[in-house]
This record gives sequence, structure tokens and C-alpha cells, in this order.
Amino acid sequence: VSGGKDSCYAIQQAKENGHELVACLHMARPTNPTEESYMYQTAASEVVRIQVEECLQVPYIQYTRQGTSQHTNLVYFQDETTTTSQSTTTDRKDEVEDLFKAISLALEQFPQIQGVCSGAILSTYQRVRVEHVVCERLHLQSLAFLWRAASQRDILQQMLDSGLDAVLVRTAAPPGILPHKHLNKKLSTLHLAMGLFDKLYERYQFHVCGEGGEYETLCVDSPTFHKRLVLDDVEIEFDDPNDDTVGNLRILACHAEEKEGYCMPERYCSSFSSTTAPSAAPKTKQPNETIQPPPLMVPSAQFLPRTKRARGGLLHLSEITSPVTDSSGQMDEASLAVQEALVVFDILSHILKKHGCTPQDVVMVHLYLSQMSHFGTINKHYHSFFGSLLPPSRSCVAVAMGAGQQRVKLDCIVQQGSGRAMRQSDNGATSQQRRRQVLHVQSRSFWAPVCVGPYSQANTVWGCLHYLAGQIGLDPATMTLKKEPDHGNGNHDWKPQLQQIWTNVAQVLDALDQGTLLTNLLSCLIYIQQDMMTLPDTDGNAASLVVSTTSEMSCTAIANNAGIVPGIVDKGSTAMSNDLDGFEDEETMREVLSAQGKSTHGERDDPPSSHIPPILLVSIVEMPVGARIEVEVVAATQKAIQSLGRVVHPPHTRTIPLFSPAVVDEFWNWDTGYDDVFVDEMNASDKEDENFCFIYSSVCTLGKGCAGYAVVSASVANAPPTSNEKAIVNPDHIMDDIVLVLSESLKDAEQSMDHILHIRLYHLNEHDGPVCEQLRSSLESALGKLRPAVSLVPCFGITILNGNNEEMSKNDNIFVAMQVTLIEPTNLETELWIRSER
Repeated sequence: VSGGKDSCYAIQQAKENGHELVACLHMARPTNPTEESYMYQTAASEVVRIQVEECLQVPYIQYTRQGTSQHTNLVYFQDETTTTSQSTTTDRKDEVEDLFKAISLALEQFPQIQGVCSGAILSTYQRVRVEHVVCERLHLQSLAFLWRAASQRDILQQMLDSGLDAVLVRTAAPPGILPHKHLNKKLSTLHLAMGLFDKLYERYQFHVCGEGGEYETLCVDSPTFHKRLVLDDVEIEFDDPNDDTVGNLRILACHAEEKEGYCMPERYCSSFSSTTAPSAAPKTKQPNETIQPPPLMVPSAQFLPRTKRARGGLLHLSEITSPVTDSSGQMDEASLAVQEALVVFDILSHILKKHGCTPQDVVMVHLYLSQMSHFGTINKHYHSFFGSLLPPSRSCVAVAMGAGQQRVKLDCIVQQGSGRAMRQSDNGATSQQRRRQVLHVQSRSFWAPVCVGPYSQANTVWGCLHYLAGQIGLDPATMTLKKEPDHGNGNHDWKPQLQQIWTNVAQVLDALDQGTLLTNLLSCLIYIQQDMMTLPDTDGNAASLVVSTTSEMSCTAIANNAGIVPGIVDKGSTAMSNDLDGFEDEETMREVLSAQGKSTHGERDDPPSSHIPPILLVSIVEMPVGARIEVEVVAATQKAIQSLGRVVHPPHTRTIPLFSPAVVDEFWNWDTGYDDVFVDEMNASDKEDENFCFIYSSVCTLGKGCAGYAVVSASVANAPPTSNEKAIVNPDHIMDDIVLVLSESLKDAEQSMDHILHIRLYHLNEHDGPVCEQLRSSLESALGKLRPAVSLVPCFGITILNGNNEEMSKNDNIFVAMQVTLIEPTNLETELWIRSER
């Protein structure tokens, strides 16, 4: 606690969210400070003890810092193989190491401590040091309820409306605020009564909350204070005797005064918070698993990972699985899954090394498990492999691997050299550093969920593509799944989860690249739980309710940016933001535009569906923490959109005939097919009895020949009326036509088949192992000389959302779908430089 408004309001928010305040730690300034701290507020340090012990009435811990700001780049990096005791002399002298020592001592005195609360609003510098240097090492939960919670003006307004008040104890923003004129003045007077901060923002882009160092405060009253703080005797000190524009308020005498008639609300009392405090991360590090990986066997062709290397050091490693399985029945499923995971990580390590990469170069990971119950144990080994500093984004779900199949499957995107480059100094960023940035927030807040594991919210490559981790419907503050009241049927819990997901995705994108929008999406995949496909609508049609509602909710959220006004947090003031288009406030703007069916981000004249790429809906076994639905997106950066342009191209389709339904006992029969007979050549009677295969392809591109995503599907029209009747198709012919339609759609979109980096092929679970291999073989044969990375994912149902095309109605009964990643990194970098940086 610094004693200022931010740390005191953060305490208030933590208590409102069920946390109990155990003690307050103050990092006191050195006796003879030689420079300003990058981490800690120093003004009014002399009165924090009275504020804590008498006003907050909790134990006070003071630690006099010894270090200075040695590492001033955004990322505080130490070799993750180096222990604290082996840290360099420079590391030990950094002021953030003082915080680690201080909280370590606090833990010895108060072992019940489970988390650390800080008042960071926009400072990534401060937040990442609390998260990585303190909480990660000591296995504590970071709480940062002010982090990107709202615009600075709105946060300050919320503080004052709650009853918190503070006085200025340092000013450093001449000519707007001056020591002799504004020190010892209350925020409520300066901001509410005088409107000074709004005027300064309008004229100088002044940070209303002081995030630019314009001023510092001392909190004198708060709803969490038992007594108010009264300053009896003060004087002004100037940093430079010859300069009276920057100065501090030195407090010579003060006391805590009773608040007559004040009754503290129950939510701020310890008895309330101690009974409802949510569980935090374990305080002690779990011992390493005793299971050791078996000797690495030479993989057979079935298990060889499929790798595609693009120019510029971008790779996709696909379908890394363990060649070691146990059929003896002597090991339980969890142990077998861990054993396979260890082998997978070992194989991945060898592949990365072969390509001159390290685990720190991995950008995005897809981890497929046979059961989500394996997630917790495997997660520990995942953490050991990738580390916790600037980790890759991740999507982890359980899919039906099939009897006798592997329990763990992994594929990933890698940018060579990016891990080391990001950990170097920010001064004079190299091209490698610009090729990847990471957003990794571990503090619990109102902004977006912390990651359930060692991965990042987003990784950005080549300054153009945001790869977001899979999002489930977690409330950011409580980290619990969103629910709605159960009116006798619990089938609709997925709706509030989906609504929360889109809000979370919009919040993450807004924190990237000066406010990226949901309309920047290039790719969107929605996972739903298997049983949701059987939920009937009012007419009794299975899956129709989920599909139609998911489509409507998702398209509305994307078109309206999930109600999030882009860039409003970073711009600092809602009242003066041009994004409000003349409306009095954000709430009024949303209400009016929503009633008019318009968006809140300046693109209201276009139909909402024109912004939306095809959305692939896939039904799988389960998702983390019991979630019913999960969304995974890739978005273009705002800079790339403005420079290169983004287009959702008209879809390409083709209809081909199949033979009549046949009874198949075990799985979909692929033995026979057709001989290039087109629908138009068939007579009317043949058409009535024939089943058709409908192939659909849609492409969303970024620039010409730069990057994009395609969705291609094959479905059976005139589906068999009973479940045991299966259409007889030939996988070679089907894949030939799928690739043909894909190539046609890419040609029209001015993209090249040579730029395909990866194909993720979703297929129905009833196709067992041999048929999966036949699908893979048919796809690779159809691709010819092209050799992209390929991953096969089994599922229970596939649908394409976004009903902006009449052909979509034919796209029911999909039995196979492909998600195609296209990227040509050097074209992307060159075009971006020509159009925006030259």
C-alpha cells in the first residue's frame, strides 16, 4: 500500500469481491533517495503507518527499499533456470527484488496470506513485476481490480462516488497543476467542484488518474476506513529549490479522527469477507511428478509430427503424439496421459532444437486430451516445459480420441528467435522483437479472466495477427462460470457463458494494438459440449436451438464489439472521447444505437454480417472447468486492417452426387464413389432419389497474398432418414473436390495455395482410426506437391454459422470441415512496411 487513492480503492474493490485484508505492506523510501522509483509512490510515506493501523485497523509492515530501478524494460527477465539465490548482483539491486523480500517476510509473519493486491490501472510495468517477481515465485494470487476496469475518468468518478477522498501530495504537471496552488487540495474539490482535470485533459491530454506521473495522492477517507485521516501541519518541499513547478507535500503532523455516525457496510467487514473469500492458488510448490518419460522410441510414420516452415522463421508443428501406449492395464488413465504428455514434450523439444528454436519461441498451442480430468496433472509438466514468462497462448479441450488411440495430442505455431528477442532490452527494438508481442495478465481484475494455467491471453506475430487463447465464460473478478437462474431446466447456462465470452474477447482485443475490434476477426471457432447438440427447439428439432441462438448472439456481439467502446480505457476520458459521436455518455450511446440495430464502433452503415467470417461450430467431449462453450479467435491488428484491408469474400460452392443410402453397421463406408458425374447432367428422376454432397468454401483475407483463413466443408444433402443409414462416399473424390473448391475460392481472393501453413480437419467421431488415416491420405493426395502441416480432430457434430448466405441452408449434415491457415510472412511484412512505415 502506498497510501494513495489507487491502492486504497483496490483494497475496497478486493473486499467487495470477497477477499479479506490480512495486512498492509508499505515500501518506504530510502533515507537518502538518489532517484525516483519506477515502482513505488514515495510522497507522504511518513503517514502511511497511521493510515493503516488507525484508519484501516490492520497490521502494518514497513520495508525500507534498498535497490533502484536497474531493469527498466517492460519485461523483467531472469533466466528461468536461475534460482533467486543465484541471481546476479544487478538483479539483487533492483527495487522489485525488495518487494519480493518484503512479501517473503510478510508470509513468515502472516502465513495465511494467499494473494497480493495492487492498484495498477494502466501500468504494465508495475503489474508484470507484481505478477512474475512476487506472486509467481511465492505461489500467490495477484489481485488488480483496477487494471483496465474503465477509462481513467470513470475510475476516478467511481472512487469519489464510493466515498473515497484524497489530497494531492505531489504535483509534477506544470502549468496545469502547481505545488503552491494545488497541494493539500482534495480530489473531490479539484475534479468534481472545479472540473480541473477534465479541462486539463481536453487541453493537454492530462491523465485524469495521474497515470502519467502528473500527481500523487494520500487517501484521507474511504468506506473501508474506521477513522478518517486529518492533516494538522504540512509544508511544501520542492524537488529543485530554483524550480517551484514540481513539489511534494511534507506532512509534519496528523491524526486519525472518529467518523461520527458512520457504520461500516457489512461487505467491508472482516467477518463478511473471511467467510466468502474465494480459494487462491496453493502457496507451496507441488513436487515434481515421479512418473518419468519412457525411453524415446523412433516414431513410426503414423506418429511423425507434420511440420511446415514458412519464410521468416514461422513454423507450424502438427499432431505431436506419443508412440508409447500401454495396453497391459497396469497403469491408470491419468498416469498414462502424463506419460504420453512427457513423451510429447520430449519430441517437441527435439523438433524445436532441429529448427533452431526453443520452447520460448512457441506462439500458440492446441492441446487435445482424451479427458479434461488429465488437465491438472499435465498442466504442471506443461508449465515446466514452457515456463511462466511470456508463454504461448493456448487452447485445451477434450476430444474423443477413440479406443486404443493416444490420450494427448499437441500442435503449435512457432516464430523462430522471438522468445529471446522479447526478453532483451526494449531500447532499439529489432525486427525479431517486432515480430512477436505477448499480453500475459495474471492479476485477477474486472478486465478479463486470468489464464487457467501457464499461458497468455494473446500472442501477436509480425505486427499483424493476434492469436488469442481459447476463452470460456468466466467472470473476471470471481473466475467462476457465468450462470443464469435455473427455471427448472439447466440447459441454458451456455447463453450467459457465451455472452461473457464475447465480452472477454472484446476486452482482450481492446488491450491490444490501440483497440482492436471484434470486426477484425479473421477466424472464429466455437466449441460446444456434446450434449448441447441434442437440445431441441420449440419445434422439437435437435441442435436447431443451439445453432440459431449461438449464431444470433455471436453475430450481434461481433457487429457491436460486445458493447465495448474501443480504446476508451487508453484514451483516458469518456466525456471527451470522439467515439461517443455526440452522445452524452457511453451508456446512452449503447442504448440508442442498439435500439437502431447499429454498432458502437463507427461502422454502423454496413450490415453486421459483412464483418463476420464463417464461424465453425464444433461439438466435442468437454472443456476446462466444466464450461459448456468455448471460443477461439484469430484477429488482425488495427494497424494491419488500416494498411492492408480485410475482406470476407463471397463463398464458393459445388454440389456433387452420391449413391443412395446404404445400411452400414460400424462406420461410414468409403468403398465406392462417383465418376465425375455433375448434378446438371442427371435427369430429374435421378435427382429426386440421389443424395448430394454439398461443398462450401469461404475465405477471409488480410491484404493481397499476405494472410487469411478459409473454412471448407462437405455435407450430405437429402440425409438418410434413420440413424443407421449412412451415405456411401469415396474419400479420395471428396477430398479432390474439397481442395478444388478451396483453390477456386483462394484464386478469387488473390491468395495462393502455396501460402497454406496449416490445415485442421474436423471429422465426425464415428470415423475410427483406419478411416482417419484414409482421410489424411486422401487429403495429402489431393494437395499434391503442397505439404502444409495437417491436424485431424474428431468431433460429434459440425456446423457453420453466420447465415448471411442463402447457400448456408444446404450446409447441414456436415461430415468433414477444414480450417485453413494462410500466411506469407515476408509479403505481410513488406506490404505493411510499404503502406504504413516507409
